[in-house]
Amino acid sequence: MCGSTLQRLSLTFCSQVTDKGFISIACYCPFLFVICLVRCSITDNGLGLMTKSCKSLVEVNLTYCNNITDCGIQYLSQNCRQLKVSLQLLPIVHCFLLSVICLIGCSITDSMLEILAKSCKSLIEVKLYTCTHITNRGIQYIFQNCRQLRALKIRSCKKVVGLGLRGFSSTLTILEASCCALDSTDVTEILRGGVGLEYLRLSWDVNERIFLGQGLTSIGLGNLKVLDIEWCKSIEDDVIISISKGCPLLRDWDLSHCPKVGLRGWESIGLYCQNLEIIHVYGCTRFCDKGLLCLGNGCKRLSIIWFGNGMNITSNGLSAFNLQRQDVKINKGSDATISFTSWRFTWPFKELQLSREPEFE
Repeated sequence: MCGSTLQRLSLTFCSQVTDKGFISIACYCPFLFVICLVRCSITDNGLGLMTKSCKSLVEVNLTYCNNITDCGIQYLSQNCRQLKVSLQLLPIVHCFLLSVICLIGCSITDSMLEILAKSCKSLIEVKLYTCTHITNRGIQYIFQNCRQLRALKIRSCKKVVGLGLRGFSSTLTILEASCCALDSTDVTEILRGGVGLEYLRLSWDVNERIFLGQGLTSIGLGNLKVLDIEWCKSIEDDVIISISKGCPLLRDWDLSHCPKVGLRGWESIGLYCQNLEIIHVYGCTRFCDKGLLCLGNGCKRLSIIWFGNGMNITSNGLSAFNLQRQDVKINKGSDATISFTSWRFTWPFKELQLSREPEFE
């Protein structure tokens, strides 16, 4: 193998490669800055020896590398000063020099999160999905210690309730708290401190007794560009009007499965959301011909509407809209994803002067 100039390498699912093989790769490819080791059999020892040779590593993906323990992560932090690590289902604790961390389906506890936050004060991005043991206390450890934090994504962490999301740093630009137990008061407090937010996701009102909408009436985030409130079934027109007035820079708005939004809501979007480019209305059962025309008449920059069956859109209404706004693409289906590349602009790649970003997260 001759790869002395190789910079990026993916060994995903190469479970037969032993530590000896990884060490050989490192010796022949000392200038690697990105390596993907998803589901590989590498051990702490192999990782330690590999990182001694590849000191320029910026990104290492160790998803489902079950042989890696705290010891291996410590090798990374000691040997690779610019490192970003993506880890899923790993019991990680010591990641002293990381700026980005991803924990999915981990059994990590508040105590582990405390150690992580105190050891990694330079963290700028934290992703916690289905970490069922984390509570408000763990989130507060992050807020208290990681004052440069720019992105926090929490999903299906059912023990994290609204109080845990208060007091975040003014540097935060991305916040996701989906499938979490929030009420209207929690949302109000979050918005009160989120003056710098550009991406906000509060989707899936998991408890029908909780009314997120009342909290969203206080929204006034002048920098907000992307808002995802999918499945928030309690949201009504008054909330939509408040959001439309308070967030003039919105570019992408996901209202999928918000069945209580009616004509007054669609009118306000057309009137106030002059920068809106993409809107998701799949499952909005009160979306009708008049609402469609309101969007067409008002949102001059609109380019894509996502919707599906079950709405009050007639063929005549659709034809009238198409005549009026031939520049707008209407996509049918529920597979739309939020278009904002929320995990790209926080990367410190300009500082590293690399020619391109990694292709995998």
